[in-house]
Amino acid sequence: MKSATEEQIQQFAELSGDTNPIHIDKEQASKSIFGERVIHGVYALGWVSAELADLYTDDTVILRGFESIEFHKPITLKEEVEILLSEVKLAETIDFTITNPETDEVKVTGTALITVV
Repeated sequence: MKSATEEQIQQFAELSGDTNPIHIDKEQASKSIFGERVIHGVYALGWVSAELADLYTDDTVILRGFESIEFHKPITLKEEVEILLSEVKLAETIDFTITNPETDEVKVTGTALITVV
């Protein structure tokens, strides 16, 4: 299970330069269509990379990019999500899904391009 804390999102905003109020300003985010702060989509994609590294503990896995990414629903601060990976397909692609197992909501889906060495 993965979740993001206030401190992690603030640090990510500073490191990435993405200081969009939807991520870091509680008051402004409360007026948005989401009604609260949401984590950066790219931050969530980092969790996919981490899951790949955990899956291939005896090998080196290189995340070369994404064939597709779709953000279905926002991930809020401290919301716990699960990253699910499919079996590796031809051409070294792997499908992923980020879900909230408590609500069964699909948050993000996509296909990652990987090389295992």
